[in-house]
Amino acid sequence: MNKINKRAFKVTIILETLFFMVPTTILLTFGMAILILGFSQGNKDALTPAYLYFSGLLLIPGYTVYSLWWLVLSYHKLILSTIPLRIWFGLFIGATLTLFIVSPISMESLAESIISIKHFRKYLIFGLGPLIVVATLLTIIYLQTIFNKPRVSGNKNTSSL
Repeated sequence: MNKINKRAFKVTIILETLFFMVPTTILLTFGMAILILGFSQGNKDALTPAYLYFSGLLLIPGYTVYSLWWLVLSYHKLILSTIPLRIWFGLFIGATLTLFIVSPISMESLAESIISIKHFRKYLIFGLGPLIVVATLLTIIYLQTIFNKPRVSGNKNTSSL
């Protein structure tokens, strides 16, 4: 890939990270802080099932956001086959949660939610934005995989001593 494409990819990732990943990360961090502070003050003597339930609910999106941040910070040196399985798992869970959140099943009416800017902003923060970042990153990594393949030379002499 030439320098212009690399620079365009880098600018795209920076802008998408600022507009989509940072608000999602701040919201998730805020939710975790409220969970920890609220339940540590309200449940000083015992660990309640509600605390465990809400902790589990926030750990799953936390892991998916971690996986996406890992991909954002290391995409430039990756090809598709070098992405660890744990990161693929986090991205898959995040995409599944996003599709569940923005699905018509969870909305009042599909037409209203498409038209309403309020719903669109909510979806950008709660998963649609990070899903866009995942799609962009995987496309860039795929292009890196294609353009950085080792060239096979015409010399068939590969004997070793």
